[in-house]
Amino acid sequence: MSSAIAIGSDGDICLDSAGRICTVSGAGKLIQDLTLIIRSIRGSCPFNTLYGMDDVTAMHSPRLMASAISSAILQHPDVMRVDEVNVSKDSRTIFAAIKASLIDGSSVSLEVSV
Repeated sequence: MSSAIAIGSDGDICLDSAGRICTVSGAGKLIQDLTLIIRSIRGSCPFNTLYGMDDVTAMHSPRLMASAISSAILQHPDVMRVDEVNVSKDSRTIFAAIKASLIDGSSVSLEVSV
């Protein structure tokens, strides 16, 4: 099972009370990976210009936003299909509730704000 440096909801590296870098693995790592894909604008990674998602903040249709989010989630090699994406938007933030099926037969649910 792989692990990664834990990233907080504010986008910073997580530190424990002793100041050590926290790690994440298993389902937590998968959720972190998917969240990072959604929060990354496609083309922002110079080593993988396809990584990330098209900028949904300019999209006015929840259906288009959900489609862009689904396409981004499907970039992850452990995701078999996206079962559900519910999108809502306030004046500055897009909220997405996502359910996806994984290749190992399990599923994952997450909520992301962009």
